[in-house]
Amino acid sequence: MRFAVLSDTHLGDPECTLAFMDQSGKIHSGFNLTDFLDALGKDNDFIIILGDMLDFAINDYGDVYAIARYFFTQLKEQRVLKPDGNVIYCPGNHDYDVWHTIEYEANIINRMKLGKLPKKFRMSVPLVIDDRTEKNNSFYLRGVRRNKERAQPYGGMFLDSLISPDDPINFIIPFPNVYFVTDENSILMTHGQYFETYWAALGELYQILTRQTEILTMKDFIAVNFPLGQLGSSGVGQAGPLTDVILELEKDVTSGRCILMHEYIHRLSDEILKRYSIPFMPKCIDRLIIEGFTYKIISELKTVRSSNFLAELEKNKEARHRISRFLDSTMKEIKEVETEMGTTFCPVNTILFGHTHQPIDSKAHATFDYNGNSYNLWNTGGWLHVSNDEEQDHGGEIFLYETGKGFSSVKLSVSR
Repeated sequence: MRFAVLSDTHLGDPECTLAFMDQSGKIHSGFNLTDFLDALGKDNDFIIILGDMLDFAINDYGDVYAIARYFFTQLKEQRVLKPDGNVIYCPGNHDYDVWHTIEYEANIINRMKLGKLPKKFRMSVPLVIDDRTEKNNSFYLRGVRRNKERAQPYGGMFLDSLISPDDPINFIIPFPNVYFVTDENSILMTHGQYFETYWAALGELYQILTRQTEILTMKDFIAVNFPLGQLGSSGVGQAGPLTDVILELEKDVTSGRCILMHEYIHRLSDEILKRYSIPFMPKCIDRLIIEGFTYKIISELKTVRSSNFLAELEKNKEARHRISRFLDSTMKEIKEVETEMGTTFCPVNTILFGHTHQPIDSKAHATFDYNGNSYNLWNTGGWLHVSNDEEQDHGGEIFLYETGKGFSSVKLSVSR
């Protein structure tokens, strides 16, 4: 078994270093694409993409899928996958709509085509990749019926026709977790958005309001956080003229310069003071208030942007609790899967995730303590261009696995 793991390509974001669309609508290879494809190697059994492959949060569906078609055409031409290889694609927060669409296709559209009534969404469909000696490289996609008529037992959904219906790519789409099992250990692979406040906030509110103390199943964990997940994935990205404005603001903030943001906040503060100014207040005091208010907001934005995941995890008790709550549901799901498969996995000892754009390889010896055990943390980094010279170039980390050899990783710079 041979595969590669990556995430956060953000195809559709103008700052993507792998493929992008210019203002005329022409698609180009990014400056990282050649080295990226070389690092993946040839003839992989599968490629695992842990979310934010597509970016619907800041770009239109049509443009995003056009860029993705170009990207996967390059990947196919370079023989990164074997002819019968699979892309295992576990959506994140910027492409949650892919998972939502798969749910619609499987549980509503396909059933109604057969004259059947829709089923409830599954919410969570984990994938087990089993590289234990006795299992001989098996797959198990929970709750999904294997297709005996196809060479590939899973797939057959809309994304397979990304390049062409006559030239399909077999996408296996789990959510939110992939479990990789060997004779020695097990690895949890996930995007990692539920480690952050926004994406897990409704679940925490639900438990407070209902005084729920029982550990949520993964299905319920995803369900209670569904509304914000759906909004955050594509709500702004498909908002027409507003999308362009938000994109400009986002790039302004991520560049570290905050020139546009400074102008907008300054203008807003000015309008507020015009309407609600204190009588007889000298104008110079008004100006100081505006400048102080603007400076404070910009400083906070820069702090959020440059935050370090591991440092925040170390000092933020609530962040640790949030990850622990996700792991509670994860461990519950693993036990359910083990029961269904009639087997027992080695305990999880590593969490491989994305989302933060800050790569962590095995040499970093980063860990997270949960229920008395220490879990290795590995992160795939990201593939968005670093436009601020003062920022550390985090880059993208590609994790490579081969049976008998274990894991290695390759880091590439995303700074020109």
